Amino acid sequence: MTTADIAYLGTCMGPPAGCDSDTGNSGTDDGGTDEDSGSETSDDPGGVGGFDGLDLKAEVQFLDGEFVVSELLIATALTDAKGVTEDGTYAVQLSDTLGTPYGFEIDGVSAGNLGDVLGLRDGDVIVEIAGLPTASHADLLAVAATLFNSDRASMVIERGGSPFIQRYRRGL
Repeated sequence: MTTADIAYLGTCMGPPAGCDSDTGNSGTDDGGTDEDSGSETSDDPGGVGGFDGLDLKAEVQFLDGEFVVSELLIATALTDAKGVTEDGTYAVQLSDTLGTPYGFEIDGVSAGNLGDVLGLRDGDVIVEIAGLPTASHADLLAVAATLFNSDRASMVIERGGSPFIQRYRRGL
């Protein structure tokens, strides 16, 4: 499997209904936690790993139908890959039964972590960001290049099989 950040980007060869991130097969969460990572998180006021003490809930606000993300959080996420990884939210690349990738399924969202404050839920499938497809790792690199200096972006997310648009902007 391949790893990258949001934290984990791997391949799932299961149906769109979901994949088990540990095996790459369809399945459900075993209810376990990833607390034994060997990293210190005691200076994180929210009790969520990573981002060295940033209160993520204070760094993202929902205003006028958009998630407004602080410049501090953006800068920190760009420079603290370890913090992003320790946060707990990850994405698994999904492929159909023919092996064609079509999006990334989010998992590991918990109260106060990055996925939570960005409005994501376990099982969300991100299929497009800023008008660009997110079917493959190469697509994500193109998205990252596009977003680097963007003030606004939208994501097409499938939740429970129904697509919707979630909007983000820089601010705070």
